[in-house]
Amino acid sequence: MDHSRLPKQVSIESPEVDQRVAETHPLPLVPGGWRKSVIDVGWTSIDFMMPVTPDALLDLPDVLEASRLDDAMPYWATLWPAATTMSRLLAKAKWPIGTPMLEVGCGLGLVGIAGLLRGWNVEITDGEQTTIGAARHNAALSGFPHADVRTLDWRDPPAQRFPVILACDVLYEVRFHEPLLNLLETMLTEDGCCWIADPGRTPLIEFVQMAVERDLDVIIRDAEWRTCRYPMRGQFQLLELKR
Repeated sequence: MDHSRLPKQVSIESPEVDQRVAETHPLPLVPGGWRKSVIDVGWTSIDFMMPVTPDALLDLPDVLEASRLDDAMPYWATLWPAATTMSRLLAKAKWPIGTPMLEVGCGLGLVGIAGLLRGWNVEITDGEQTTIGAARHNAALSGFPHADVRTLDWRDPPAQRFPVILACDVLYEVRFHEPLLNLLETMLTEDGCCWIADPGRTPLIEFVQMAVERDLDVIIRDAEWRTCRYPMRGQFQLLELKR
């Protein structure tokens, strides 16, 4: 993002910003500045910085241009409710401490940071460059100043494999489904698994069908860890995909 084109009301000089972390892991400039929240995920609470007015980003020239070129929207600036629920459900996982993992579509970074707090070695990634600074800041705020946070283009995944891949609220557009499944084919180990959380948007149903057609085993659980027979609209679901 070209900071010179931001409107004058942009500020991160808020008393809520941890200035020590901000010096080493600066937050990106956003209209309206940032606010600090404490996110309760059941087994712990996480200090977390979020834009005060995420919708204000919609009027930025760079965002308008990205939307024109690639239908890109600044969804990263909002902490979507599914991320909090997924972070809570990470306590159900039995992966050993130190397990290498990849998070895709990290946004502000909550799920990946929750994974780091569980003791896993999470590489936190997103396709949007602007959010990387925010995710790095939030990771540092939770005690992980050297967390691996970087960009990753689903359409060109690297030849690197992980036993666990995490994703949250990434199925909202059907056009993302095939690139995500291709990424799993490239980056998930043969005996690995992928957890994808979704709030129950309609495209989830089509994604599950596509995954099954690719010979992936799919287990669906609700927010209370109960197994579901079918994907459902309007309710949180956690998909577990295995080869």
